[in-house]
Amino acid sequence: MSLDIDTSAVATSLNAAQAAMPLTLPAQLGIDHVGELHARLADVVDHIEPVRIDGSAVERVHTAAMQVLWLFAQARKRQHQAVEILNPSESLQQAAALFGATALLQAAPSSLPSIE
Repeated sequence: MSLDIDTSAVATSLNAAQAAMPLTLPAQLGIDHVGELHARLADVVDHIEPVRIDGSAVERVHTAAMQVLWLFAQARKRQHQAVEILNPSESLQQAAALFGATALLQAAPSSLPSIE
């Protein structure tokens, strides 16, 4: 008995399931965590489905982490793909305000001003 499995369909289903699950930001988004954040976002930058990011656990945010988030959102915007920041913590909201990136926390990706 042979099993014929369409691996491309399985991979597509897995990618869709991963895209539906929010990417959870860690409590500490310091400069020492920016590389990891960049790598995690790079894995999902080309997803067709909206990328959902849970910001509820964030306690500390470094400017470099805000820049990575902003650039990720800009890359998604250029591809006409959505980014949704879910439940941004008070710290994340304050950091976005200081960085001038409150549009990042809004659901509509078209509201992001371009930085070209």
